[in-house]
Amino acid sequence: MSKTALRKRIEGGMAGAVIGDALGAMTETLSIRQIRHLYGWIDDFTELRHKPYDQDRVIGAYTDDASLVIAMAQSIIDSGDVELDAVVSHLMKWSSDPVLAKFSGPSTKRAVMRIAAGEDPFLVGMGDVQSFTGATNGGAMKSAPAGWFHPGDVAAAARAAAIICTPTHNTQLAIAGAAAVAGACAQACVEGTDITAIIEAAVEAAQIGEAIGLAQGREVAGPSIERRILAAVEIARSGHDLESVVEDLADQIGAGLNTHESVPAAFGLLAAAGGDINLTAITAANIGDDTDTIGSIATAIAGTFSGIDKVNKDWYALVSTVNCIDIKGLAQKFTRVTENNSLRSTQPKKAGSKS
Repeated sequence: MSKTALRKRIEGGMAGAVIGDALGAMTETLSIRQIRHLYGWIDDFTELRHKPYDQDRVIGAYTDDASLVIAMAQSIIDSGDVELDAVVSHLMKWSSDPVLAKFSGPSTKRAVMRIAAGEDPFLVGMGDVQSFTGATNGGAMKSAPAGWFHPGDVAAAARAAAIICTPTHNTQLAIAGAAAVAGACAQACVEGTDITAIIEAAVEAAQIGEAIGLAQGREVAGPSIERRILAAVEIARSGHDLESVVEDLADQIGAGLNTHESVPAAFGLLAAAGGDINLTAITAANIGDDTDTIGSIATAIAGTFSGIDKVNKDWYALVSTVNCIDIKGLAQKFTRVTENNSLRSTQPKKAGSKS
């Protein structure tokens, strides 16, 4: 794949993460019935009639989901790799922004407090039984950059996702979910790929992620991420129309903040929309519950698959302006770092060098 083609996919993924988050933020915490009552079927940005966490929120503003995707992408740009120290540094920098940090989920919020107090990020990320932390979707929602950094390499993407997860979500369920997202994004960067291959990559990566989590983190009770992804995709493929699929996914898979709900739901929506970035964002905004996170995850994958040329240009302009982000510039920098990483990994080692 050419550098331009890769940049377009990465830019599409970044735009998707922000658009899916911002559109989903309009309906976050609402049930499907409440969404229909307030908005009908959401298919565009419109006047906000619901602001669960931010009464000053404006149309097109992102939340913790996409802002952490941007933070993790920047950590890779700055360090040239996926490194734990850089991940922690950018996480803490992100948490110092009062506007962004107020959207933090339970695991991230608790982890940031403990890291700031001087605790070991590796241990902090395991969470604890008393607070039920470490198994929510905050790991998955920020792991797309791990896939963009390893285009076509599902296993490497899964391992990188585990590093991104470690400070906040060092459990087998969270890492499995994060790895699934990263693996899907890695496969979505492959020229000529399709949704079936992307789903297969997600399942493979989830298996790898679960094994990493069991080896390095805390085991938590919960269902198989890979099997629930497959169940969600089956619901999507057997549905009669988009609205009924959205309702079936909400009823049978769930759309809450637990990794085992939101990540499979995101893949179900991705499959239902056929990977179309704009349609994926729309379905996520209509599923209810944790719509912004599901939207950010699903639309990051769809955006990577579709590429920037398929993104709704009005939406792209809106979220770029409202959130003061240069998505194209960020994607260009990220693509350069990704290409440098690919060159390093393909260059033969010099004689006498350590393996």
